[in-house]
Amino acid sequence: MTTSFEMGKNGEDIAFNVLKRALGCEIEIPKSDKGIDAIVQFKPPYNDINLLFFGIQVKTGFSYVKKDKKGWKIRNIKRDDLIKWKENDMPIMLLWVHPEKKNQVYWHLVNLHTNNKNLLIPKMRYIRPSLRYELPLFLLHLKKPVVMKRFELFIPQLTEGIRTAAKDKYKTMMVNPDILKDQYSEKAPVNPLTGPVRITWHGWRHITHQKRRKRNIFSTLQLLPVLYWAIENPIKPPKIRRFSLKKSGNWYTETKLLIFTTTANILGRGHLTIVYVIRETINFHEDWVGIPNSKIKRSAIFESLYELNQKKP
Repeated sequence: MTTSFEMGKNGEDIAFNVLKRALGCEIEIPKSDKGIDAIVQFKPPYNDINLLFFGIQVKTGFSYVKKDKKGWKIRNIKRDDLIKWKENDMPIMLLWVHPEKKNQVYWHLVNLHTNNKNLLIPKMRYIRPSLRYELPLFLLHLKKPVVMKRFELFIPQLTEGIRTAAKDKYKTMMVNPDILKDQYSEKAPVNPLTGPVRITWHGWRHITHQKRRKRNIFSTLQLLPVLYWAIENPIKPPKIRRFSLKKSGNWYTETKLLIFTTTANILGRGHLTIVYVIRETINFHEDWVGIPNSKIKRSAIFESLYELNQKKP
């Protein structure tokens, strides 16, 4: 019969292994009791300067959870432990290892709003390769733009229709993946949290979709000169809209919409709050933990752009 100590040790080994495979990180066990099981050192994929550090606390077994229709409610977390985690200089990630599903480790970043009596981990928030791209959204600190550029709205010549003229302008902004040597090409705008963002026909089809109001399409097309600036200068972490995992053969596809906001100075309009959306897609093998050097494919493309006060279609 497995003792609680052995179960806890096995859970830690599983959690550390899954986390290492997902992040490509270094894990250090503290020499003294700091109220956490380990310290993680992680290099974000698209940031050459910052190393991120965070602590982890691992829980294993059904005694720590109660199943809920939306996920897993974490229980039996001591209030004093939670206070220590909140007061720690590093962010703390709480991990729960599912005792029956292989390599399924759920995660929650402790924040000021975390409550030990009402802590719910959504059913889809378990560690996958996408975590290496998602963690920087929460842990990296954004810098304010040094200089606020002033932009003119896009207004075509009187002899041109705005859609035709805007399409020609959009073409000049597109990044052709066939001519890129790598994803760090200077031709692609680089978001500090997501890395390079490709401008493709997907975005054009979305912003000019026939179901959108004509005035909203017109307003978005006028904002095209702001697009690169917006992508490169978000003012806060994005809201995230998640889609269900899709499986084809042995491969999973995970898709998210990252909804960012920024402020742009528009000539004659003043400072406007601009919203833009990046579609992130990640493909990975179902046995990404067990297969050494399993390939992970990821893309980030522009999806939408609009003024915050613009009415939705």
